[in-house]
Amino acid sequence: MARLAGREAWRLFGAFDGETLAAAAALYMHGEIGELTWAGTREGWRGRGAQSALIAARFAAAREAGVKWLVTETDEELPDKPNPSYHNMVRLGLPVRYVRANWGPPKPADA
Repeated sequence: MARLAGREAWRLFGAFDGETLAAAAALYMHGEIGELTWAGTREGWRGRGAQSALIAARFAAAREAGVKWLVTETDEELPDKPNPSYHNMVRLGLPVRYVRANWGPPKPADA
């Protein structure tokens, strides 16, 4: 991710606890379109609102840069697999427009 620092289309964001980087995220912008790309929070800092703050900061940066459309993606929320990223996105105003099938290798029979 360090290679993205300073590139014109990319903005990188961090949430700190003192001097410790607790969470990070990126925004990619091209003209009027922006994408909330990768994001992550260190295990000991999860559930404290860092990603909500980083989503809000990326919204503001995109708006300031003239972005009119924001997109993002995350795993689908499933009954046996809750997804905090999904909850953050919906709560902060990113509506679900569609669910896409993801394909991967077959799972072993004993999985």
